[in-house]
Amino acid sequence: MSEHRGREIPWLAVVQFHKEVVARAEQGFFSLNGRDDQAERWTSLPTFDPEDMAGPWRIDRDDIHSQPFRLTLEQGQHESLFLGGPAFLGWTRSMGGAWLPQWRPLLYREVELEEDGGDFQVVPKEGAWSVTPLLYSLFDRLEISVDDSLDALAARLIEKAAAFRRLEQCPLDRSIFRALFSEAPDVEAELTKEIRQDTFNVEPSPWVLFAPTSSFSALTRHLMRDYDRLEMLLGRDEKNVGGLKLLEDRQATATGGDVDVLPLIPLNESQRLAVQRILEQRPLTVISGPPGTGKSQVVVALLLNAWARGQTVLFASNNNKAVDVVRERVERFESEFPIAVRAGAM
Repeated sequence: MSEHRGREIPWLAVVQFHKEVVARAEQGFFSLNGRDDQAERWTSLPTFDPEDMAGPWRIDRDDIHSQPFRLTLEQGQHESLFLGGPAFLGWTRSMGGAWLPQWRPLLYREVELEEDGGDFQVVPKEGAWSVTPLLYSLFDRLEISVDDSLDALAARLIEKAAAFRRLEQCPLDRSIFRALFSEAPDVEAELTKEIRQDTFNVEPSPWVLFAPTSSFSALTRHLMRDYDRLEMLLGRDEKNVGGLKLLEDRQATATGGDVDVLPLIPLNESQRLAVQRILEQRPLTVISGPPGTGKSQVVVALLLNAWARGQTVLFASNNNKAVDVVRERVERFESEFPIAVRAGAM
């Protein structure tokens, strides 16, 4: 019996191609069109001067400079929002070859807006402030070495900025840049260049509210660091493909043997087979179907069967509601001790 041979995939080239696609989308996510001060995607906050980075923060409705953006907020058009700042000037080349000014927040954090007496309360969502990955591109160009992760760098900048603000009694945006320049002095000349009068129609404010672009999800905004690591590993050893082997055209083999699915909840034959395939520990199982076809039922049956077999499962979703639905269904089977623990953004 001959061994099944899959396609030989040039993984380094594939990773580099996808990295380029993500790089372009990432730049779009963190770059705001500086010459469009009436954009639907972002707005300046001319009088916004936060006391600290903890929040929540109050914003006057009239302080939202872009009228189209204010309208999108009132209509609830954006699935996610970010508070960003202090912003700095960057440039990108248009399709026609012209250089266009971009306004790029150094730090950003996901927030939600709540009505507050006709104005807005900006409430931080779970998580912390992050540094724009575009800063690492600047570090690379200037050959600046930073060993910390983006999250660690953001935390240190905020801590230092608070100290500078107390000592020098200066606005928070200036304190944050001061903290950055103390960490990486070589970027100061790059980020403090004088802005010419003709650069912007209306010069943007240090702090901005913005929404993701339609072509780049907020959930994928950290992919570049993952692609960088994949490229580095494959550059060292092209055979070190790790989990990418799941995507190769190779014959799948189950490692757990045939599994009996306990009839803990009603399942049709296709649902039962789906649960069985996953419990057989196949490397990858994909279950698809339109709403109402019982995908959540499969998940619940899987969790209960895994629990009965003494196995642990991590169930994750980019949708809080999906996690809540599954948690509520599993909860009905709990008596003296829990089967599942709900964690995450809620």
